Amino acid sequence: PGILSPPRHGRRRTDAIAGDMKPCEAVAKKKKKGLSPLLPFPLQDFWEDALVSPVFWTTGALVSALYITLHRTAEGWAQRTKPEETALFHSQVANKSLSALHASILAIFGYMIVTDPVCNRDVLYGRFPHAEIVATLTQTYMAWDLVMLFRSFRITRRRESGQESDSPAGLGLAFVCSEWMWILHHSMFLFFLAFAYSPLCPGHFFAGCFCLCELGNVFVHSRWFLSAFVGKDSWIYMLNGGAMVFFWFWTRIWLFYFMVATYAEYKHTSVPVAFFSLPFYCSTCTLVLFTMQVYWFGLMLQGWYRLLVCGQRT
Repeated sequence: PGILSPPRHGRRRTDAIAGDMKPCEAVAKKKKKGLSPLLPFPLQDFWEDALVSPVFWTTGALVSALYITLHRTAEGWAQRTKPEETALFHSQVANKSLSALHASILAIFGYMIVTDPVCNRDVLYGRFPHAEIVATLTQTYMAWDLVMLFRSFRITRRRESGQESDSPAGLGLAFVCSEWMWILHHSMFLFFLAFAYSPLCPGHFFAGCFCLCELGNVFVHSRWFLSAFVGKDSWIYMLNGGAMVFFWFWTRIWLFYFMVATYAEYKHTSVPVAFFSLPFYCSTCTLVLFTMQVYWFGLMLQGWYRLLVCGQRT
């Protein structure tokens, strides 16, 4: 109760970090030898700690193997179910199936983190015990998702241009120009990975909020499957469209305000002051991600309006 509304009682500062650790602002000032001072300190900890962590490499290897296996299984199922469709369709079935599965798992983990007693009591210093596994799972999926997105882009480009092969440089540049928003979105999760491994200022509560954002993706991909296998004229397609718009606003628009409002209460200040008091890399990443969510939400509202008022199945 009250997860998506600002808490009534002020968050308490507790020493959730083992040992006699100073507050995050003070500890963050310690110098890192051999690293650029312009690099945000969570990323410094990531390069120092995560890349030598067995959890990082073990989880990444297991998730990679599982991703490849499930992707091939889903693509094979699509080829047997819809043999008349194109290779792009079969690839999209596999991509969207895994994306929906990842979104569901991440939303469950997000709920566990947000409702965790330690993280909920201390939103800035509270640590979730399995944050490293969750973050590594997410970033590994994001990396493979970009690979499969590039694969689908290559299939589409060859089909539209009629060319069997393109130069690697030209194909890569075309992919970046076409899918730059997805590349930027997936790259932002490096901060999630870095904060999970950072012993200085974890902020796992807010990372859990970002995990909850993935709940809206479940309905986005359900819409595609309903369109492809059931039809756009079905009542369940329209019902899913309404749920998609609602949950996207709830988990992708309102949730950003909730995070800033929670941080403002933690700092005992107003929401605008709290936002601009964030470290530059935190406020910048949050603003970029929020702008993307508003843009996609606007597209959803346009499609929902055409569906209800104009009767166009877009």
